[in-house]
Amino acid sequence: MSGDQALCPTCGQAYPIRVAHCMTDGTRLVVQRAQAGGMEGRVLGGKYQIGALIGEGVLGATYLGKQVIIEREVAIKLVRPAYASDRASADRFFAAARIACGLAGPSIVTSLDFGMTEGVMYAVSELARGRSIDHEIAGQPMPVRRVVPMAIQICDALAAAHASGVSHGDLKPSNILVIDEAARRDVIKITDFGLVRAVELDLTALDPARLRYLAPELATGSPVDPLTDLYALGCILHEALTGKPPFHDATTRGMMDRHAREIAPRLPRDVPPNLVKIVTRLMAKGREQRFESAIAVRHELHAVLGTTPATSAFVVGDGGAPRRGPITEPHAQRPITSPDRTINEQAPAVMAQTGVRPAPGYGTQPDRTALVTPAMTASTPDSASSSGVPRIVVILIVAVLVSGVGILAYVFAT
Repeated sequence: MSGDQALCPTCGQAYPIRVAHCMTDGTRLVVQRAQAGGMEGRVLGGKYQIGALIGEGVLGATYLGKQVIIEREVAIKLVRPAYASDRASADRFFAAARIACGLAGPSIVTSLDFGMTEGVMYAVSELARGRSIDHEIAGQPMPVRRVVPMAIQICDALAAAHASGVSHGDLKPSNILVIDEAARRDVIKITDFGLVRAVELDLTALDPARLRYLAPELATGSPVDPLTDLYALGCILHEALTGKPPFHDATTRGMMDRHAREIAPRLPRDVPPNLVKIVTRLMAKGREQRFESAIAVRHELHAVLGTTPATSAFVVGDGGAPRRGPITEPHAQRPITSPDRTINEQAPAVMAQTGVRPAPGYGTQPDRTALVTPAMTASTPDSASSSGVPRIVVILIVAVLVSGVGILAYVFAT
């Protein structure tokens, strides 16, 4: 049937139906039969109608879709049959998708649903219209005035996810979207939190281009965690500031070795020294040399702009110069948290200032002290009178007034 293809279950590469083995790793290919008339128009479980193809990745293809019952536009990711047919991979995918559905925030693409019907495994998310950062870079350096506010929003999303126990695991420019808005403001949304790493991928069989943002320890079998996300962020910022990835190699093994041993090329001279230090520390080979949290990175990025965490919303005007957005809450001007606190300790303050709620079951209680505003502290009663008048004088005056009222009442009564 036209549209049939052969897929490599190891690296996800697609080939014409006549090819029997993967040309990259030699794995025997699995035939994927096209649905009659293609996937467009098919309804999954009576809930989601599949529309036009948006794009493809190692996990599967993403389509424009519609939630039938309320006619809402959504994005539908159809997982490759090789993963859907493997019970262990399917279980890991469902576990990751369930956690992803518990994340929400201004810089996170909201996951809505997931499931399997008629052998098709899928995940549904909000439809975020925009351009990926790799299209924004397009081989050319981006100005610092755009890169830093974008990076702050990425840190907001990572901090919220990490506080809920979720690491992205596949952070790269293609899954960071710059949302289209009439106000010409750079609004960032990140897709696919935790989904790709839910299926076991043989890194040695992947296209070298997919390893451009890989933390060195992942090549030796270490698990994905917040520090591997921060290394990927460093690689992304380096690419945004230079116009090209920090490392390049034609082979997978060569790419892994470069991440493990090579120092990234120097950043352009017009990049502020404190921003150079941030990128360098994010890309440190040793985990102990990196920032300990996305919140710590966020504070340093604000220092580059000379702003506080409350003024992270920047709007790009007609002249290209950013201007500050409004400060909405007095308590938001205070630092979110000390960078040397653990991720779990930072979580309540992160949620209070980023507007992100935790995944269901997250047990940390809100930090009530972080929500005390100057107005609240000003109205707190003190042991002494705030006007400076001794308490005994106030008591005597009240006693005299009460006595006077009593005497007048007696006179009128007689």
